[in-house]
Amino acid sequence: MRPLSRFNSVPFVEPDPVVYSSNTVYPSEPLTPVPAGSKAGFRLAGFLLCPFEYRPQTGKLTLWTRVELEASYEENRHPVTALTPGQREFVEADIKELVLNQADVSRMAPPTFELDGPELDVVIVTSSALAPALVNFRSYLARKGYFTEIMPTETIYARYPGRDNAEKIRNMLKDKFATQGLKFAILAGDVQHVPCRTGYLPYSPYNVPADLYFSDLDGTWDANNNSQFGEYSYTNFNPDSVDLYSDIYIGRLPLDDAANCVNFLAKDTTYECHPDTAYLDNV
Repeated sequence: MRPLSRFNSVPFVEPDPVVYSSNTVYPSEPLTPVPAGSKAGFRLAGFLLCPFEYRPQTGKLTLWTRVELEASYEENRHPVTALTPGQREFVEADIKELVLNQADVSRMAPPTFELDGPELDVVIVTSSALAPALVNFRSYLARKGYFTEIMPTETIYARYPGRDNAEKIRNMLKDKFATQGLKFAILAGDVQHVPCRTGYLPYSPYNVPADLYFSDLDGTWDANNNSQFGEYSYTNFNPDSVDLYSDIYIGRLPLDDAANCVNFLAKDTTYECHPDTAYLDNV
C-alpha cells in the first residue's frame, strides 16, 4: 500500500512460480475481523469478507453466493457511554445505515440522560480574531434550530488540560459531548487559528493532517505514548487503540482572516439558500 500522492512509478513484480504452482487456496481465510469500536456509545464490530476462493495450480476460482455469519459479544466489558435523547436519535439513524442487523440497533442502544437546559448541537471553534466575524453565522444556525456556541481557542487553552493545543481542543469537545449533548463541531479557521493533528502513516515518511482526531473522541489517539498519533491498520496493527468511528461530526472552514471569513460565509449561505442552478444544464 502506498499513498496516492506518491507519483513515482512502481516496478512490475514477476509472478512467483512457487505461489502459482501451489494448490493452497487464497485467501486462506475468507473472513478477516476488523477491530471493534464505539460510535457515540454504540458498540460496532466489523469484518472484511472475500467471497472468492482461488486455487493457483488449477486456476479455479470459486464464488461464495451465500454466507452465514455468527457474532458473539460479551456484555459489560466496556464502559457505557450515556447519551442525551437528541444525541441518541441523531446517531441511531446513522448506525442503522452502517450495520447489517438494523433490527437490533434500538435494543443495543446506550442509555440516555436528561439535561436541565437545551442540548448543545454545534460548537464553533475559532480564534478571538475570527470570532466576531462568525456571530452572524451562529445566528444563522440558531434560526435553523441548532443551539450553537462559539468557543475561542484562547478560552479553550486556558480552561482545558492537554499536552498541546490540539489535545486541549479535543478534550473540550469530549467534555461537551459527554455533558451537553454535542453533535457537531466546526473548526473555523486554518491551522494558524485552529491547530490540526497529524495522523501517523506506517508506510510513509509523512504524517497527514487528520481532523478525524477531533471527531473520534475515544481514548487519546496515542495509547502507547510515543507521540505518533492514530497508528492503525484494519488487521493486526492498532497500538493507539483508535477505532476511526466519528462520535461527533466535524468540518473545517479554511479561513485566514475576518474578510475571508465574511466572504466565505456569504457565498456558502447563498449557495445553500439561493443557489444558481443554471450550471446544472451543462454538467
